[in-house]
Amino acid sequence: MMPTEQAHSKIGASSLYRWAACPASVRLSAGIESKSSEYAEEGTLAHDIASKILLKQAIPPMDLPADMMPAVQEYVDLILAEFAEDRHPDDVLLIEQKFHLAEIHPDAFGTADCVMFKFKTKTLKVYDYKHGKGHVVSVRGNPQLKYYALGALLSNKKLRPTTVESIIVQPRAFHEEGSTRRESYPVMEVLDFSADLVKYIKATEDPNAPAVAGDHCHFCNAKPHCPLLHDKA
Repeated sequence: MMPTEQAHSKIGASSLYRWAACPASVRLSAGIESKSSEYAEEGTLAHDIASKILLKQAIPPMDLPADMMPAVQEYVDLILAEFAEDRHPDDVLLIEQKFHLAEIHPDAFGTADCVMFKFKTKTLKVYDYKHGKGHVVSVRGNPQLKYYALGALLSNKKLRPTTVESIIVQPRAFHEEGSTRRESYPVMEVLDFSADLVKYIKATEDPNAPAVAGDHCHFCNAKPHCPLLHDKA
């Protein structure tokens, strides 16, 4: 059964960067209400506008930050251009693709911003829009993107791709590879990642799971009372 839209997974794809690096963060964050921020709310709004444009839905009138629409439009234009390129009737475009990896864990679920299948090249493209500009995200060996790719693969078993391409679109942050960054790998590499995902999840269930400090601490709900950070301080 697919989790409800309101559900928030403690081991979901969007926070994998944190709990895979620090398995103790799941235990330490238990019972702590997740607080949003101005930046998180702005990112959520940007995602919502992008999905509405791609789904041809009406956008209600609102005041937006000056740099929001150019960034969103860059992402939207990329999706539309790549879907239109060398079109085939069996090409597929899925916006806000929800997935649930129940066979791995009941809490293993998430939402991929965009999933595209190009029939002629047998390529499954998984897009992740990053609206933030303070934290630049690399596509290279990114486990979060493989989580999304695995979810996209197992949710669309009829598509039969041979290659998966993970794509980060981050228009507002500078990166030497540009605002659109890509990494391709064979389907089997993504399926093999499921074993890594199981390992990451089991580590979080260990009552003695270690706390590990790093960049991921910035977004952790347990940060104010993390014993490791207190010791470092």
